[in-house]
Amino acid sequence: MIKRFMLATVAVVATGFGAPALAQTSQDDSPWHGWYVGINLGGNWGHGSQHLSAAPGNGVTVIPPADISAINSLVEKSNPAGFTGGIEGGYNYSYRSSGLLLGFETDFGAFNLDQKVSKTFQSALQVNPPINPAPTATISQNLKTDWLWTVRPKVGWEFGRWLVYGTGGLALADVKQAVAYSDTSNPAHLANFTKSGTQVGWAAGVGAGYAISHNWSIKAEWLYTDLGTISGSAATPNGYAVFSSSAKIRSNLVRAGLVTWGAGAPESDRDARVRSCRASRLATIREFPESRDGIPWGMKAQRCRGFAPKTGTADAVACVRRPLNPNTARRSGRAVRRTQNR
Repeated sequence: MIKRFMLATVAVVATGFGAPALAQTSQDDSPWHGWYVGINLGGNWGHGSQHLSAAPGNGVTVIPPADISAINSLVEKSNPAGFTGGIEGGYNYSYRSSGLLLGFETDFGAFNLDQKVSKTFQSALQVNPPINPAPTATISQNLKTDWLWTVRPKVGWEFGRWLVYGTGGLALADVKQAVAYSDTSNPAHLANFTKSGTQVGWAAGVGAGYAISHNWSIKAEWLYTDLGTISGSAATPNGYAVFSSSAKIRSNLVRAGLVTWGAGAPESDRDARVRSCRASRLATIREFPESRDGIPWGMKAQRCRGFAPKTGTADAVACVRRPLNPNTARRSGRAVRRTQNR
């Protein structure tokens, strides 16, 4: 199942990046195109269950049926909360003309879930000579996670500074499981086991981002993770009982992130066009003070448009000036001044 899912994931990414015909304009016009790295921070809420069961061992004295029933009825369903945060990185390919965006992302960080269940009950075990009070038994189970790593393709739609997307892919996490049993009989019956390893599952969710500038953006994201089921068993050394444990590992993650795009990279063609466009407009204003917004009378021009011009960034750059004859422009300017003087 996991292998088929991973193959499908690779196919989706390969198909997306192999279709450049959809892109009719330069990706430099998109604030979401290219490589990026960032950090994220948030919380996670577990959504799973733990189940314990007991069975008689092969010893002379075995666990009573009443004790087995008490343990087998112990099913814990809870939603423990924890902290999540770490680093992320990826690549987006923007089909600017259609608004479609395809990419992939990987992230690694803390994934803190700690779910505990414990029960103490009076044992029905008959001991000779009898003890007072009657023996008690305690069984406990603990499930804990430390880190989470995901690798996910994503499909999104961009609206200028805004991006919305869906994502899903592979998830791996470090999971620890521990079970312990003890009673107060003489001699005491003891059993415990600890299991630790990497669980493989999947993660999927949705998110939205906002580009603060061409190099920085913020994001909010929700992910649901399913890391399957972890199980194990242990027996008392004297054959008194065998204890088994299983736990489903599910979680919801909600987190916010800060992302930088192409940090340290040389100036792109897009940024160079914006800088040139703004310089041209300033020069025009100096030469023709009567011009409006840097567009002189008698000249055909198209403004830089998109992101806030004051920051030197643009969503779509179109600074194509087709000036008339300079003498014509100057005559037009003098005519305007004579009209104003009248």
